[in-house]
Amino acid sequence: MLIDINTMFSDGQAVTATAASTKSLNLGEDIGHGNLMALVIAVSEVFAGLTSLQVVIQHSDDDSTWEDVLTTAAVPVADLVAGYRFMLDKIPYNTKPYVRLRYVVAGTGTGGKISAYVTPTLQEWYGHNQKLGGER
Repeated sequence: MLIDINTMFSDGQAVTATAASTKSLNLGEDIGHGNLMALVIAVSEVFAGLTSLQVVIQHSDDDSTWEDVLTTAAVPVADLVAGYRFMLDKIPYNTKPYVRLRYVVAGTGTGGKISAYVTPTLQEWYGHNQKLGGER
């Protein structure tokens, strides 16, 4: 799998409370045309304390005022073990130039880390049971 540091939203980011990704990406003015780029969210350290986690894609014109674009289904804490990954097949069409993720924690988190990135390739770990639809 190809992972570029410039396409990472989070790299082992601790997520124990609702928070934005450590990095936003400038996708430019005309997102939506070209090659499919999957958004992968990977658990790098087991989560504890919380009851579930949702991921929200947010976008912005200026990299400071954010609006929600899409929210994943809630992932129960029992699934949030090291090595667990889920994905969205693409960042929605017509997003504004800047995009970031927001991790929404239900409950009181005491541990857990996430890496999240955009990639043009998927490894064999991907299965349809690891694809989460979103609510727009």
